[in-house]
Amino acid sequence: MLDYIEKLNTSETNNLSWVASIYIMLDTGARINEVTNILTKNVDVSGRRILLEETKNGKMRIVPFGDLSADIISKIYDPNHSHLLWNYYSNIKLSRVSLHKFLKRLSDKLNLTSGNITSHRFRKTFATRLLKWNALLQQFKNC
Repeated sequence: MLDYIEKLNTSETNNLSWVASIYIMLDTGARINEVTNILTKNVDVSGRRILLEETKNGKMRIVPFGDLSADIISKIYDPNHSHLLWNYYSNIKLSRVSLHKFLKRLSDKLNLTSGNITSHRFRKTFATRLLKWNALLQQFKNC
């Protein structure tokens, strides 16, 4: 899937925002609603962190982002837009519905045997990578 989205022309329509949202979800573990509601003013590009104001439990939190999404966040960061992820068709923030439709089209296009691509799968992938990284760190501590 990453190979496919890396080849998308990000100068076309909403591709840039859609690709950025996938990278941000994979890199931070944030939920789809949290990602589509990121305010531009809450993004610290140089410090590589995002303040998520709208969360599932209502408590704000700061999430760091890494190399996976740093470049694309720098590209889409526009202080003239209220939200980081922008729908260039409608000139409004990118909606959760629009992102779900993109993920559906992506699933159909790739025809994966492992099932559909969903925002929650990105969250699970983030958690799995975090657990593996932690296990690796524990191995080095025990050496």
